[in-house]
Amino acid sequence: MMDRTPMLATICAVLLVTLTGAAQDALPVNDRPNPYALVRNWPQLPEGRTLGGVSGVDIDRDGSSVWLGERCGGASCADSTVAPILKFNAQGRVVKAFGAGLFAIPHGVHVDREGNIWVRRQHHAGTRQRAPGGQVRS
Repeated sequence: MMDRTPMLATICAVLLVTLTGAAQDALPVNDRPNPYALVRNWPQLPEGRTLGGVSGVDIDRDGSSVWLGERCGGASCADSTVAPILKFNAQGRVVKAFGAGLFAIPHGVHVDREGNIWVRRQHHAGTRQRAPGGQVRS
């Protein structure tokens, strides 16, 4: 039979150190400065347009523009005539939009290396692709 005394002593020592607060001398990981800044009024939507449920965000291959998939000002794009896939420049202005009438519930946005925009259709097996030239494919 194995002597459990060394193992029991080790467990007691670890508990003692933990419970007495000796392990609390480490600096917290959140003491660093915040590298992010709040940019008010970003994004800037067209007049009369509101932002719905955001379902996807990705950076364009230009490195500064942002593609955003949203749900037509609400929770769904069913019966909507607005484009749910929006490209914003670095200042937050819409520079491109597509997808009106193509998605009931767009879900997720991905930009590939060739600049194609991929959008998943929730509750459907498949995605839609928008080529850099503007063609939309299923």
